[in-house]
Amino acid sequence: MHYLSIPDGKKHPLFIFLSFSPMTPNRYYPVEMIAERGFHVLSFCYQEATADNGDFSNGIAPLLLPGGQKKGTDCGKIAMWAWCAMRILDHAAALPEIDMSQAAIIGHSRLGKTALYAGMMDPRFRYVFSNNAGCSGDALTRGNLGLRGEKGPYGGTGETIADITRRFPYWFCPNYQKYAQNNVPDDFDQHFLLAAIAPRFVSVSASAEDDWADPVSEQLCCVAAGKQWEKLGLPGFVHQDRLLEPGQTLPEGRVAFSLRAGAHFLSYHNWQWDMDFMERHKEETV
Repeated sequence: MHYLSIPDGKKHPLFIFLSFSPMTPNRYYPVEMIAERGFHVLSFCYQEATADNGDFSNGIAPLLLPGGQKKGTDCGKIAMWAWCAMRILDHAAALPEIDMSQAAIIGHSRLGKTALYAGMMDPRFRYVFSNNAGCSGDALTRGNLGLRGEKGPYGGTGETIADITRRFPYWFCPNYQKYAQNNVPDDFDQHFLLAAIAPRFVSVSASAEDDWADPVSEQLCCVAAGKQWEKLGLPGFVHQDRLLEPGQTLPEGRVAFSLRAGAHFLSYHNWQWDMDFMERHKEETV
């Protein structure tokens, strides 16, 4: 674990950053810019918690599943990485320089899925940021590019449940593979995951060239999820009835969406948008 702190004796907001690399900084983690904006960061490399494979005998895996995955409801690696993030938040709560009322979690790709899972499970995360989380994360499954059998604007197809459970079955509970045949659960889609974070704040970032994550399905997931906030009398996803252009962001509601030019990546611009979102909503009551 690495701690980026602001040593000025004042309380500052916090990111828990799920990192692909133990190196600090790294290509996803612009340390200097984050520090200049006045944010603490506690980061850890996800594979230091448990390996990104089907081996449930390393890291924290035997602590959570002593016998490995035996039952259909036994958690997968995404839940384990999320559990580790929540335990790091426990540690953060004991640090007097951290403003726990302004705690956020951020992750990219599979770690974007992990951030959403942790944010759903732990209400201490006021802000939840997923970047390019795509299938089984922040993109609707129904009607995505892969199920339509179409190519996206950059020549790719959208990932399906069949794709993801074939390549990464250990990310999920074994029961999730039941949906590989029809690719869509009868009574569920990914907006339920975002909606479970209400009444707190969630922000989805997509990349225009990331056909595999399907940015259209990611924006539509925000549209569907925002209705839960509206039921609570809160602004959900505040948007016009059109798809975003690259470089645009919709930060006004408690569900935000940003579309960055380029491919599958967590960039300097994503961090900027996320910190802007936190500062925009910091005075609102949850």
